Amino acid sequence: MKIHYITIEGIESRGKLKLSDKGFTKVSPGDLVIWDIVPDEGVVKVNKILKDENSNNVFSIGPVRIKNSTAWLGVINPTILHAEEDYTIEYTAKDKDFRFDPKIQVNS
Repeated sequence: MKIHYITIEGIESRGKLKLSDKGFTKVSPGDLVIWDIVPDEGVVKVNKILKDENSNNVFSIGPVRIKNSTAWLGVINPTILHAEEDYTIEYTAKDKDFRFDPKIQVNS
């Protein structure tokens, strides 16, 4: 099991998030994914992390917000093989809500 840290580093044009993984994460079954924001770089908070309705659900747990934190955690399904998921990060920046759609790819 590996832990993948995705840092939300800020906001680019038109509400596109600047992510440490460039919006594409490669994981393996059973891995953990943790998202967190860099303070004072434009993103106030993450409201939700959701799977795309037309995409595979690669998570067995979450993503859920870690209590008393700005971080979110998701666990990649340990039985999933070769899948890709588009997901949505809903977030608030300067009292306005935005959406951004990165991708996770599971390789066994």
